[in-house]
Amino acid sequence: MKIVHICSLDKFIPPFIKHVDENFDSKQHVYWILGERKDKELDTYNNINFLGKSKVSKAKNIFHLIKDIHYCDKIILHSFLGLQLALLFFFTPWVLKKCYWFIWGGDLYSYKGRRNLKWYVREFFRRPVIKRFGYLVTYIKGDYELAKIWYGCLGNYLECLMYTSNIYNELHLDDRNDDYITILLGNSADPSNNHISAFDRIAKFKNSKIKIISPLSYGKKEYAEEVIEKGVAIFGDSFIPITDFMPREQYFDILSKVDIAVFNHDRQQAMGNTISLLGLKKTVFINKKTTQWELFEDKNIKVFDVDDFSIKFISEEEKENNHVNIKNNFSYEQLTNQLRIVFGCEFAS
Repeated sequence: MKIVHICSLDKFIPPFIKHVDENFDSKQHVYWILGERKDKELDTYNNINFLGKSKVSKAKNIFHLIKDIHYCDKIILHSFLGLQLALLFFFTPWVLKKCYWFIWGGDLYSYKGRRNLKWYVREFFRRPVIKRFGYLVTYIKGDYELAKIWYGCLGNYLECLMYTSNIYNELHLDDRNDDYITILLGNSADPSNNHISAFDRIAKFKNSKIKIISPLSYGKKEYAEEVIEKGVAIFGDSFIPITDFMPREQYFDILSKVDIAVFNHDRQQAMGNTISLLGLKKTVFINKKTTQWELFEDKNIKVFDVDDFSIKFISEEEKENNHVNIKNNFSYEQLTNQLRIVFGCEFAS
């Protein structure tokens, strides 16, 4: 068995490689990373290839990548968005049946993006490729259903958490020594967070004892500046933007102190944060029109509709129920078992 992974060097990838290495036969896996070697964390692995940045290195390495995708048993595409990949698979349609598309969200919802010339060119090559992928992998079935509607997908659905970022980890909660209600708003400076319209919903409670924490450390800088300006204008010192990157442990410490989370995204997003907060028995508001709403309903996990935002909390019974269902459905063991099905191979001994 030989499995070829094609991915960008995103934050999800190094932990994924480590997870596969610890639980499966790493000799069966080959990774092709688009771009240059930047992460020293990956230097210890000898099954990772980088496509490179210069034209010379790309030309040389693409030849080896094409060879790998022809002589492997499975191809796992960690997201499928750029024109470069679309062209590669458009001209090698005979390999599409053994392709497994790990849907990230942005790659799917780009269908609803701005329709300029660049979009039409990219979609011209992406559409027939996506339609013929053998397998679509996600833990949100609603995204699979959208892929079928938008792209006419013929591939099979495989449920899988995909990455360790979607696993719930138990956290120790320190006792609170203030009487403020802490609200987490959004997860990034991506405009899909719709911070401004969320401000309108929260503003009616601005005279209450609230603090609003808004992570804006990655995304679009201009949008982050707009959100900060508007947030301070409405809430004053009660609005606390996070503009610097912070270690995972420090960020989880912030999540542990949150009372209410508001995710006003217009598409599936921020699932790692949402899972963690629900497992911590926090009250979470999301957009009812997104595919994760249906997921949480199916898993019997209580969330509120952001359109009905108010300073309210889920009951103690609902908190405990959410905690149990999050632990059961978003665990390390669940991820490993689902990947085992995707890979079609045994655990490493």
